[in-house]
Amino acid sequence: MSRSLTVPVPSPRRLLQIVMTIAVALVVLLVGVRVGASVLGPSPLMSVVDGGDLHQVQVLGGAVYLGHIVSDDGGILRLSGAALLRQQDGPAPSTGQAGTQLIVQSLTTDPFGIGSDVVIPLTQVTLVGVVAPASSLAQAYGQAMGTSPAPSPSPVPSP
Repeated sequence: MSRSLTVPVPSPRRLLQIVMTIAVALVVLLVGVRVGASVLGPSPLMSVVDGGDLHQVQVLGGAVYLGHIVSDDGGILRLSGAALLRQQDGPAPSTGQAGTQLIVQSLTTDPFGIGSDVVIPLTQVTLVGVVAPASSLAQAYGQAMGTSPAPSPSPVPSP
C-alpha cells in the first residue's frame, strides 16, 4: 500500500503576488507606527524642557527671549514670563570701561505690558537652550522680573 498526497502549488506569479502583498503590508504598518509615534509622542523640544528651568530662545532676525517654556503646541512655542535680551554699547556699570553689555528687559512691564504668555512660531526658532541657574544671565532675568534682589553696590574703600 502506497500512500501519496498531492498538494497544489501556486504558480510562480501567484507566489510573487503573495510575497509582495505581505511586504507592502509590513512597510505600511512600519510607516504608520513611525508616524503615529512622532505625532503622539513628545517633540524633541519638549525633551529639553525641564519643569521650572529658564530657557533662552533665539528667533530668526536675531531677537533673543528668556522665559519658561510652557508647551510646544504643534507649530507654536509658548513662553511664560518672557523677557527680551538685547545688547547695548556703553560703559559697563561695574568697571566703567567701554564695551557691550547685555540687558534683560521684562515684557510684562512698561513699555511692553504683555499680560500673558508669548507665542512664537516654531518655524521662527533657531535656538533653544536651558540657562544655567547660577549664571549672571539668570540673575539678570530674576532682577528684571522682580524675583531676585538687585545686587548691592560694592563698598568703596575708605582712604
